Amino acid sequence: MLILPYVTNASFKAYPTFLEVANLRSGDPILADQDAELYNILLKASAMADRYVELGVSSGNAATGTLTAHSRTENARVRTRYDGRISYHPDHSPVTAMTALSTGYSPNSLNPVTDLSNFWVEDGKQIVGYPGGVTSPGFGALQFGSVVAAGDLYAQWTYTSGFSNTLLAADVAQGATSVTVQDATGLAAGQVLRIWDPGHEEAVTIAGTYTTGSTTVPLTGGLKNAHTGTATVPVGISAVPADLHLAVIFYAAALLQRPDSESEDVFPSARVKSNARVGGSTDGSGFVTEAERLLEPYRRVR
Repeated sequence: MLILPYVTNASFKAYPTFLEVANLRSGDPILADQDAELYNILLKASAMADRYVELGVSSGNAATGTLTAHSRTENARVRTRYDGRISYHPDHSPVTAMTALSTGYSPNSLNPVTDLSNFWVEDGKQIVGYPGGVTSPGFGALQFGSVVAAGDLYAQWTYTSGFSNTLLAADVAQGATSVTVQDATGLAAGQVLRIWDPGHEEAVTIAGTYTTGSTTVPLTGGLKNAHTGTATVPVGISAVPADLHLAVIFYAAALLQRPDSESEDVFPSARVKSNARVGGSTDGSGFVTEAERLLEPYRRVR
């Protein structure tokens, strides 16, 4: 379930949409209330992105997924090759890590694979490896590895999919070589993250010393900028690609469109307000079209 927008309030306000966001709750003079409503709109826009790429579609009463990093378990039958290798195309992508696997020749008798070192993820879309202690064939003159009977194998796969998306949990100084985040889901050594701090954005790389699951994240180099957030203006840090980030901004801009009131103005020839149908000829459909164009490469492939 999506609980954090892909775009922070501050990042949306910094983008030049020229939209009015200080009067989203008409007649409410409290700025915090207006920011809360903008947060709600950004959450809805993020959910729209999930739904467009077919990861936010509901199955029964539960959402099947999100572009935000999440853990997922799937049951499937796979074919065992003669050398013992199996492969699986997960339902969600990008896959960032395989975390558990149980296999068996009966769906009622699955055994956990305790060593996952013989598995790897290809291009974020395919998991390939050797279960049950079977290793890849050798290539020596006389050694060709174990021969395994080919056949169907029942498998329960657990993996992490999606883009890490979180907030800084504490302020960091310029030159700091680590950051603390609120949620470590999806983080991995070597991953490139972007700190979304208007006027101070920068990309950072997670160091090889990172321990999976830790909210303390070591970096390969010192920060170029200091990053200071507050409870109401947090600093985002994520692996969300820039085009996905922009798509959510466009969706939110479409949601913020208001009917053109020119015909009701005292002076009908007055210039149209900045957020009156600026996304298209009659409504915000232009924003939606562009958001969906940007999201097309992320659509779910079955």
